[in-house]
Amino acid sequence: MLDASPFPTRSGFNSLLPGFNLSLQTQEPLNQRVHSLTSLPLPSSHPSPLPIEELLSAFSANVWLLDHSIGLLIPTTIDIDIPCDTSAYVEQAKTLMAKLFEGISWVEQSGLYKSAVAGMVSEKSYVIKSFMTRQALVEQLPRVLNFVGYLQQELRQETMALEIDGKMILLQIAPSYP
Repeated sequence: MLDASPFPTRSGFNSLLPGFNLSLQTQEPLNQRVHSLTSLPLPSSHPSPLPIEELLSAFSANVWLLDHSIGLLIPTTIDIDIPCDTSAYVEQAKTLMAKLFEGISWVEQSGLYKSAVAGMVSEKSYVIKSFMTRQALVEQLPRVLNFVGYLQQELRQETMALEIDGKMILLQIAPSYP
């Protein structure tokens, strides 16, 4: 079953995810309120403000900025390339991510990757995605990573994929299979 106990230290995360600094600099609320969308930084090449920002700024009391995201990829195979009904794991992931980050979206997708053991593997997977503040990301990432390790072991996968802020991270937390 799911072991959601936290990892020992935040420094351990930095070694797991090179180039990704997980130190918490500020104490921001779980849902960071944006007082005005026109105050958000825009690239210098971006015209400011856009008409949509002007329209939304009138409703700024109901706008929150969730500027980080995690996407958890769940395969539909076991032992690398054997098709399997993984819907129970998808439901566990949905429940966990919704509890940790107060909301999710998910999509079924198809993909192809090169396995060191099985060669080219084509499979469907599910992506369960949540958006959050930096503080929520730092606080809840240990539980997500523990769940990824649990999935890797249960589904007997070589590697598991996690998307953080648009960057794909391949993880080998549990013993490698086969």
